[in-house]
Amino acid sequence: MKKKNQGIQTLCRLIKEYGYKQKKLIITAIISLVIISITGAVNVWILKPLLDRLFLNQSIKMLWMIPIVVFINTAIRAVSSFYESSARKIISYNIGTQIQLDLYKHIIHADNSMFDEYPSGKFISHFTSDINAMRNACTTLCISLVQDILNLLCLGGLMFIHNPSLSFISLTIFPITAYSIIHIGQKIRKIARNMYSGIDDFMGYLDDTLTNISIVKAYNREDYEINRIKLIVERFLESSHKAAKMEAIPSPLVEMLGSIAMTAIIIYGGYEVIAGGISPGELISFIAALFMTYRPLKNISQSNTTIQEGITSANRIFNILDAKPIIADNENSKEVVINNGKVVFKKINFAYKSRKQVLKNFNLEIQPGKTIAFVGHSGVGKSTVIQLLQRFYEPDSGEIIIDGYSIKDITISSLRKAISLVSQDSGLFDDTIIENIRYGKLNATDEEVYKAAKAAAAHDFISKMPEGYYTKIGKNGGKLSGGQRQRIAIARAILKNSPILLLDEATSSLDIDSEEEVQKAINNLRENRTTIIIAHRLSTIKNADLICFLSKGYISECGTHSDLIKEDKKYARFFKKYNNNDLI
Repeated sequence: MKKKNQGIQTLCRLIKEYGYKQKKLIITAIISLVIISITGAVNVWILKPLLDRLFLNQSIKMLWMIPIVVFINTAIRAVSSFYESSARKIISYNIGTQIQLDLYKHIIHADNSMFDEYPSGKFISHFTSDINAMRNACTTLCISLVQDILNLLCLGGLMFIHNPSLSFISLTIFPITAYSIIHIGQKIRKIARNMYSGIDDFMGYLDDTLTNISIVKAYNREDYEINRIKLIVERFLESSHKAAKMEAIPSPLVEMLGSIAMTAIIIYGGYEVIAGGISPGELISFIAALFMTYRPLKNISQSNTTIQEGITSANRIFNILDAKPIIADNENSKEVVINNGKVVFKKINFAYKSRKQVLKNFNLEIQPGKTIAFVGHSGVGKSTVIQLLQRFYEPDSGEIIIDGYSIKDITISSLRKAISLVSQDSGLFDDTIIENIRYGKLNATDEEVYKAAKAAAAHDFISKMPEGYYTKIGKNGGKLSGGQRQRIAIARAILKNSPILLLDEATSSLDIDSEEEVQKAINNLRENRTTIIIAHRLSTIKNADLICFLSKGYISECGTHSDLIKEDKKYARFFKKYNNNDLI
């Protein structure tokens, strides 16, 4: 009972949040459906005078009247069908698009921790199969189900007008049919959960494989990956086959019960015709109406399947939409402008979920315009520091202060406007070069973009591209070299012109020649900015105002490169170990 109520609540929410917004189109469709149902009943009703008065009584008047009525009735039905069909499709597209936008808005503002735990393939599954199931359920509930119920009411009313006794006989199939539809629908919903879970697994695996396609080919693992995905597909097919069998039950059940009712009606009605109780036209018209009720009954059973699958998908989507981000503005958050870029970390403690503590009592003060470099082994918290600074994650305890403001007391927009990021992977989009640079300042003029590109030592190679600044660079900037990608990322950061700059392994994947060009661009970018560098290359950090060596979640040493070498401690040992490769 509880699950049944949850299903009803989900449907009500789906209609309230998405169906209600289409009320004008739904009203148009329902009015059209009423006309379609009435005209369908009229076509059946005409059978009685057609048989009794035209064929049996040979009425010339009926010979002309009935075709005219049929023509007018059919014309009205055709026009109504046009409005109903177009409204139904527009409603479906509108609902699907609105759900996609709502889901995208929510995901784009979600905490970074959500993406750590949620495979990207699952998001793809939500945007495709789940949203498709939701819009189908919504249009089915608002349109298709209404159509079938109206058809049953009109045909049922016509049957009662013709002959109440025969109508009561035909009604015996409805309770059994209704019970079967409800019972089967509950089972389908359970199976649908397994089906959509299988789709999630498939989409996640597909995304993972295509992302690492070069590794798959390099290790000659094509056949291995095909065999792995076959196992996922087989699990999905197992649930699909169960669903297919359950969905196939209602239609033949309606046929079987209908044939029993039809047999009884033919026998009983035949005796009535022979006895003179009813006319042949009345019996034929009744039988035609009864035959026509089978289709809406079958449709209702199919609609129930669509609705149950929609409930399953809606629950999955609503679970995401209802998840409130932990990192968000509050009612007291201030919109401020950060100009200086003084950064203070006070007693920061932090651990990722299911991992040991990364930062322990982390303290640091960075003066405006100074350059700080973090050095240390992998996993000691270097990248975590800058992620916390941007509020991608929240520290478990402690406080981060910028220009005297706790970052929890200002809006996220204010904070992130003050920070520019250049990371190892560049973070470029499948768009033109000019739009990738303009991403740093959306209202920038072309001249501002060109100026930023020149400062990033990117203008020359961009000018030599086939379409210059309007060259499409492919997914992740795949049509460019590593050095070119980084210079575009730096140009984007220059254009943003923020007082705080974060460089997260910005040159780690570059060759010597590319690094030299990128390093020049970085030096231009660092001017008059508070800069935090994470790097393993000595050339990137040796000129920093302060180098902090992280160990076990805290700063164990701090100083200039020359001072730390003189101290001959952890940093110095690190330097000596990697000095030959210019890596630390």
